[in-house]
Amino acid sequence: MVALVLVTFNQSYPYPWSGCVILALMFTGTVIYRAEQRSHKWQLLTGVFVVLVFVGLTVAGDWHGAHYGYHWQVQWATSVLLAGVTFGVGLAVRRMRIPRWCAWLGVISYSVYLLHPLVFDAYRSIPVLHRKHTMPDQFLFFCGLLAVIIGLSALTYYLVEKPMQRLGRRVAAWAGYATGTASGDGASAWDGEPDAASRSASSSTAVAGGSGGSP
Repeated sequence: MVALVLVTFNQSYPYPWSGCVILALMFTGTVIYRAEQRSHKWQLLTGVFVVLVFVGLTVAGDWHGAHYGYHWQVQWATSVLLAGVTFGVGLAVRRMRIPRWCAWLGVISYSVYLLHPLVFDAYRSIPVLHRKHTMPDQFLFFCGLLAVIIGLSALTYYLVEKPMQRLGRRVAAWAGYATGTASGDGASAWDGEPDAASRSASSSTAVAGGSGGSP
């Protein structure tokens, strides 16, 4: 509730409603994750819910951002659509074997989510970069920013996020709160290092309020 209040009343960048949009998308992923484990009827209801969420996000964004102009509205609508398509592709290939490097990107995805705006802001704060660049230069800048974001995200995952996850499990165990996988085998789940795909799912659960579901 504290997080919801902060996002609702302390949100200004990039748009006053963007924080709520991010939460809506994350917990839509959570609903899909839970629906997969339930009946066919529940899955159909979830499908309707997901469509309504994406339609609502598109219409609400275009409504509130109308003063930004037509091009902004098109950009907003296509961004929401691409987010849905990306999630759909991830959902469609979830039974396939995932390359380890791809699963590792999923592991650090929460750090990427938190850090990439800071890297972009730092880039914008360098005056010498505020000029037109050729396409090759733009490609090099893109690769450089991507490398910095991934590198910093890996550091924060291994030095901050992962140790805090271990601490959280110890505190939960000390408090008598059951933790573990959906199978309920909480003790064995954390005895060893999970495989790459499991770590990716674990990182997603942290994003979606501990319930999983982000691709």
